[in-house]
Amino acid sequence: MGALRDLEWSKLLSLTEQEAHTVPGRARLRVLENPENWAKSVEESRIWQDETSEAIHALERDSLWNALTGLGDPFPALEDLERERVLDLAQLGELKRWISAIERWRELPREELKAARLVEALAALPILSTPLRTLQKILAEDGTMAETASPRLAQIHAELRSLRARIAETMDSLSRQ
Repeated sequence: MGALRDLEWSKLLSLTEQEAHTVPGRARLRVLENPENWAKSVEESRIWQDETSEAIHALERDSLWNALTGLGDPFPALEDLERERVLDLAQLGELKRWISAIERWRELPREELKAARLVEALAALPILSTPLRTLQKILAEDGTMAETASPRLAQIHAELRSLRARIAETMDSLSRQ
């Protein structure tokens, strides 16, 4: 373990973790604290070094990472969906942010990227425009339920607006008397 101390491995991981843009990204870095999660062979370590070299060039492009900044962990919501549970608004919002980020990454001009593995990974991303449109219909920009989430909800909101207007008129007429 002297080599780890000499390399200041934990300090390096800590600095790297600060650069991670998402909760899952930070979690993947924390896994590397344990030497059992390191490359098992010279070949595997060379592959990881190649991936790191590609990533360094990609890291220089802030536009690549803006879509990921601040994303939380989508896995609890995905697990709830797998168990056929109903998601709350926060979970729906997190999935919407992830799907939006994935769609922005899918739209990146690949010819500008000098990272073959990243281009390959982008090509493998699923098309999520349909679920994204559904989530955009359900959720307002502020993360609340959109009035247009369903026809019945739109009707209820229209009735509420009408009632508020009548109350305001009544209050106004009472205040003039």
